[in-house]
Amino acid sequence: MSAIFSGDADSILSRAKSIAHEASHEYVGTDHIFAAICERGVVVLSEFLTRRSISVATVIEKVREMGFGRVFPASELPFTPKAKDVLCRAIRLTHCFPVTAERILYAILEGACRAKGNDGTVWLLTRLGISVSEMHSLLQRIEPPTCWPPDDPPLRAGQGE
Repeated sequence: MSAIFSGDADSILSRAKSIAHEASHEYVGTDHIFAAICERGVVVLSEFLTRRSISVATVIEKVREMGFGRVFPASELPFTPKAKDVLCRAIRLTHCFPVTAERILYAILEGACRAKGNDGTVWLLTRLGISVSEMHSLLQRIEPPTCWPPDDPPLRAGQGE
């Protein structure tokens, strides 16, 4: 376990690499991390997907449809620049360690809401029938970090749409 991420968050990042490897993807993106979080059962996300009748298997299947490439060992798969940005944002939003799975989910959804379509998670969620406004709704149900960098405040309801 790293000193930065909680045990659960570490296992999610490892599982994200495995999902990417199993799909023969050459990278680990926000979509892979999101799918791994779905598998681990973060409560607010599990409840949201259940209400929408979306199974974890469906989420992973949609991720597998997203790309193709050469097969690399899972340990050698690089994170995309967007995935690195999301993880850095989760660290910055935490201001105390370890970073939890919920904080990573918050950073992923916030990044997706700001991306306006240029994001693996946005692609994934739209394929699952989830709109940007629903992403905002889910984002608002996750407890926001208590301390924010002054130059980078959190999204509030209605922003980024």
